[in-house]
Amino acid sequence: MDAPEALLLLPRLRVQNANALSGPLTWGFPAVTAFTGFVQALELKLREALDIQLAGVAIVCHHHQAQTSVPAGKRTRVFHLTRNPVGKDGATAAIVEEGRIHLDVSLLIGVSGTALYDGLLEPAATLGTRLRLHGPAAALDRLLALDWLAGMRDHLHLGALTPVPAQVRWRQVSRVQVDSNPDRLRRRLIKRHGLSEAEARQRIPDSAAKRCALPFVTLRSNGNGQRFLLFIRHGPLLDAPLPGSFNRYGLSTTATVPWF
Repeated sequence: MDAPEALLLLPRLRVQNANALSGPLTWGFPAVTAFTGFVQALELKLREALDIQLAGVAIVCHHHQAQTSVPAGKRTRVFHLTRNPVGKDGATAAIVEEGRIHLDVSLLIGVSGTALYDGLLEPAATLGTRLRLHGPAAALDRLLALDWLAGMRDHLHLGALTPVPAQVRWRQVSRVQVDSNPDRLRRRLIKRHGLSEAEARQRIPDSAAKRCALPFVTLRSNGNGQRFLLFIRHGPLLDAPLPGSFNRYGLSTTATVPWF
């Protein structure tokens, strides 16, 4: 499971009449699967409109009140049982043997996805619908022989290898690094300079987040497993190519690619 990019806190939720029977022989705090099921249902609802993933939940119980009592002359506790609901004829239903408990809990949920950056990115910042690979014909043939498009061929149109047209212009396609996450900057400041969280927040407030309208792709770091946004910038069109080297993303601040 990927590490979450952010944490969502749902504070002091008041739950009434939760199921207190977590097994055939035990009672008390509800089963953890009740909370993980809630997180899954919440994710499905949010994903109808947002690119977001919820993973993992921490549960903090602030207060609980089991619906039990000790009958007169007894030493054991019994659950408060009710006859619900009333039948259509007005008669009471049979007693349902169930255990109930009132809870006051906070939930901490891991969150990932590009919806976290809404307001920092322009909605139209996309890479388009075409991916063009440049290189010697022999190298491109070796790449296609690896079958790296397995599982994707039904969703794309793969063109044939063609030479670069004679009359083209050139441009640099490079990466732009944007400090759009103040929390990450504050963690880095605390680690490097030994500041407290309050001091780091004073130096880097939430308003320090930078906006970027460039197109981007969401990637995962092989180093720490964290997801990040790779912003891409197109340089001005040039009449002649420029030499240089490309990084592992195939981008460069010096070298140019044919633009047609």
